[in-house]
Amino acid sequence: MVGPTIQPNLFNILIRFRQHPYAIAADIEKMYRQVLVEPSQRPLQRILWRSNPDDPIQVYNLNTVTYGTASASFLAIRSLMQLGIDCKTSHPDITASASFLSIIDCKTSHPDISSIIREDFYVDDLLTGAKDLAQAQRICLQLSEILSAGCFKLCKWISNDAQVLKDLPTSDLHPGVLEIGSHESTRTLGLIWSFQSDYFMFNISESTATIITKRTILSEISQIFDPLGLLSPCTLSAKVLLQMLWMEKLTWDEPVPTSIQTKWTSYRYNLSKLNDLQIPRWTSYRYNLSKLNDLQIPRYALCAKPTHVEIHGFSDASLQGYGACIYLRSVDQQNNISVNLLCSKTKVAPLKPITIPKLELCAALLFSKLHDEVQRSLKLVKSYWSYALLCYFLNYMMKSSAL
Repeated sequence: MVGPTIQPNLFNILIRFRQHPYAIAADIEKMYRQVLVEPSQRPLQRILWRSNPDDPIQVYNLNTVTYGTASASFLAIRSLMQLGIDCKTSHPDITASASFLSIIDCKTSHPDISSIIREDFYVDDLLTGAKDLAQAQRICLQLSEILSAGCFKLCKWISNDAQVLKDLPTSDLHPGVLEIGSHESTRTLGLIWSFQSDYFMFNISESTATIITKRTILSEISQIFDPLGLLSPCTLSAKVLLQMLWMEKLTWDEPVPTSIQTKWTSYRYNLSKLNDLQIPRWTSYRYNLSKLNDLQIPRYALCAKPTHVEIHGFSDASLQGYGACIYLRSVDQQNNISVNLLCSKTKVAPLKPITIPKLELCAALLFSKLHDEVQRSLKLVKSYWSYALLCYFLNYMMKSSAL
């Protein structure tokens, strides 16, 4: 059996990651191999082996969770979740001879660490953070201690501030934090995070296809992994192009018509410019419409030391597609205001013709679903806006002024 889905949503993990001034990432070393399989189930992981045809057959049983089996992901994640549940009310007493069940010894509760373990791990990848340096350092030490008690060793620690990791063993750190000139980029759940500059980046590979077909176009578009919708204006164009391909009823390896080929060639040429796109965490939102590679969207979506934070959502529609986006508006103690894009989502309009008002409702529904996902991660004051709603207010104001 595969087991139920208990893995935290990737979207929610990345949303929370954007709210931390101090970002922290790490990796559980050989996570699956740290989880023992119940002895009666180990024969189901039996391996028959011999090096040469004339040698006697040797029988091996794999005693730990094995990557590739149907239940492996659930068993490993469930074990990690249980450690998070246990440390919510107790603190692991680390002794070399302790069994897993005797590790938990009620001393000190760590509800924040429990929440991080249960909500900020995507399988074996940790992605979390803190509001200040002291809290970040404490989280690193306590996470390392508690997870080590459950035989989950955290390694490849990285942070946007090297001081966060100063109390951890050097051997457990990602080399990019310490070595000048090393490759300082690391993938963050499908994104590339340059943690020393604290930027998100995208890596769009060059096309090697000589013949443009539906298969090659779909393959290249699927390489754009954008869970937060930061590239929605770009990806919506790709979705519209795919819809056109399906309307042509082409086979997978049939060359596309010249009209679509021209549009795809132009789109593919501009797509490579996304490699120049950098999305910082700490700076304010700024852009220059004349150059795409000047576009910068902060990963850290709040102002420094905010006293008030609001969610503002927008939705709109056209005959080709509709979308929704969410911004965070934060105010600091000096009443400085920062407004930053948090996430967005788009969909193409259905092939069956629909009126603009109905598409506006589709956009509003899309926004409501997007908002629910954000609200699960960030419980903040919220405001909703749609183009149709703005038109209603403007019309109402014009009528009122005429009276």
